Amino acid sequence: MKDTRGTRENPAVFFMGKRGCPASARIILLALLSVFAGLLQGCATLAEAGGRAADGRAFAEKTTALYESGDGIRLRETAGKNGERFLLLTMKKYPAAAFRAVRDGEGENCRFTALEYLGGSYSGWNEFILELAGQGRFVKDGRGGVLFLEGPLEAVRITSGKIRRNGEHVTGESALAGLANRRERIAALAVWMRKEAAERRIPLSFPGGEAFQRDWKPLLLPEITAKKKRPAAWNTRGTVWTWAEDVRWNTSYTALLFPEELRILRDSGALLRDWEEALEWIRVEYEWDIITGRLSAGIAMKRIR
Repeated sequence: MKDTRGTRENPAVFFMGKRGCPASARIILLALLSVFAGLLQGCATLAEAGGRAADGRAFAEKTTALYESGDGIRLRETAGKNGERFLLLTMKKYPAAAFRAVRDGEGENCRFTALEYLGGSYSGWNEFILELAGQGRFVKDGRGGVLFLEGPLEAVRITSGKIRRNGEHVTGESALAGLANRRERIAALAVWMRKEAAERRIPLSFPGGEAFQRDWKPLLLPEITAKKKRPAAWNTRGTVWTWAEDVRWNTSYTALLFPEELRILRDSGALLRDWEEALEWIRVEYEWDIITGRLSAGIAMKRIR
């Protein structure tokens, strides 16, 4: 039986078929994929500039002030047509995510209400609003301010969203169901990853997606990782294999490393799809405690507009 794991390593081969294509065509396709990836990143940048718009709300808001920290964190004060005042927090380190809070009038108190997410991959993107529950304060001082999270920040449920996948545009209840299922899978994976990180001396926070992939991909998906980077446990005798998503999975390795509730996700290819289509989402969930810890410590910013 032919091993096609290389198709996931090389997007050009994956898109052009298992027989491959001429070298010149592969180069052109890879260049196009790089441009497309840049456009998707641009979508996240634009979303940061104007606020996420999964529910159309951002278009009805006006930015009244802009604050910035020294480490790439930005806070926008916005006002809605109905008089509501919002805060929208973005972090350069997590370009796909923005935290929304509602201010209680002109005072310092605010309520964190949503994580607005827009993250892309070479096959499409995920866009959603995740309802949050948490209290905070935004304390202004001259030309600056400090944003605090007071107490826990609870992620409740996804209230709206859209999915784009290989030309397919999913909206409405279908999108909500797909995003909710993916969130459940990612949350379970992240819990296990954080526990595993302590034993393997893997960081709980990364400077970006590339570093995150470098440390986690060989462990989670050795079948689509270069041979020299695969963990020793992957090369076991008497290996049992299964096929899913055009990849031959080592189920013996799955059973050895993963808890029972995650094994079917890996062997069915669901983990691979999540990795390819929602990598930044996985990283945000994995680093959730780091993100909320940063908020709890207080983020000092200067007003730049």
